[in-house]
Parts: sequence; structure tokens; C-alpha cells
Amino acid sequence: MVRHGQTYFNRYGKLQGWSEAPLTPEGERQCRQTAEIMKGAGFCAAFSSDLRRAQDSLKIELSCMGLEVPTKSFKGLREEFFGFFEGFDLSEAWVMAGAKKGIKTFKEALEKYGVDETIDLMKEADPFSDAEGSAEYWERVQEGYRQVALWLESVNPSGPVLQVGHGTTILNLLRKNGSLRTERPANGEIFKCIFDTEADFEHCLSFEAL
Repeated sequence: MVRHGQTYFNRYGKLQGWSEAPLTPEGERQCRQTAEIMKGAGFCAAFSSDLRRAQDSLKIELSCMGLEVPTKSFKGLREEFFGFFEGFDLSEAWVMAGAKKGIKTFKEALEKYGVDETIDLMKEADPFSDAEGSAEYWERVQEGYRQVALWLESVNPSGPVLQVGHGTTILNLLRKNGSLRTERPANGEIFKCIFDTEADFEHCLSFEAL
């Protein structure tokens, strides 16, 4: 599981969510660098969310590794949707979202309240109530991985599978698996995980040290 390459929103320190911004030249370089690290992994299939930055990162990485394997994108694996706060400066958004709780940063929110309440803080602060709450967010992600499991069953890969994902969602999954990490993964950062396609969502993903 790899985070996509740097986008212009990442470069400018903005919340991205479902908003689209292309990869920067640095982001494309990160994808090539990541591909070089993973070159000998022997991927037999690959998937991502349907957002442009994830799909573009996946294409670059597969091309650099010289792989032509089954690929698919899934709407359910999109980044968390930040609603009204999409495109806001990261620090400004979290001051607004955490104001009633005295929280000023994403890290502080995670440390004090955990993943689900942090997601709900932004939902509650959104004047349009468009941002995803934790229940709807996890329901969507769970459905995304259910669809991935069905697709993998049809593909029946004989070796490792590559996923390109999103920073906040990878961090949320890590913390759901017991990690105390509070920093989003760097663009291009690589994680090794086991996806048990027959287990329930709470137990289907486990992360291993690289």
C-alpha cells in the first residue's frame, strides 16, 4: 500500500479530500522512486481509488516497473471527504474544526480524541454538513474493500498486489490497527499489509514492518 505522489494541493498545504489536483513534477519523481524500490516485488495486480492522483500514480509506478497487470479503481477507496473545508489551508481548517474543543491541529485531535471523533469534529464544524462523519466514512471504505475482495477473487493473483491510496485514509487504517502514529504518510511512502479477503472489515487488514 503506497500513498500517491505529491499534488499541487499537497505542495501548497491544502486539504484535498475528493478535490482533484494533478501530480507535481516532484510527485511524478516520487512515483518513479517508489517504483524503483518496489521493482522486484512481482506484483500480479494493482488497484487504487478513482481519484486522479491515485490513478496517475499507479500508472507511473506500473510503467516504471515494466508491468502490465490487471488494474481497477474503486470509488469507495477515495480519501476522506472534507466537505466545506476542501481546499482550505490545513492549519486553518483544523483551527476552525477544533475550535469548540480547544483543538488547533490534526495531530492534537488524533492524540486527544482518536480517529472517529477527529473525523466527526470536521463534520460538526462544516456549515453545510457535507463533510463525512465517521460512520458514513467507514461504511464507504468498508464497501470499497468488499468490492476489492470480489475483484481479487475474479483476478486470482498468484503474488503480491499493489494499492495506491491516500494519506489520511492510510493513517486512519494504521491507527485502526493499533498504531499510535499521528503524521500522515509521506507522498510515496510504502507499507506492507495483509488483506484477508474473507475476514470482516475490522480484521481484514493488518500491517507489517518493512
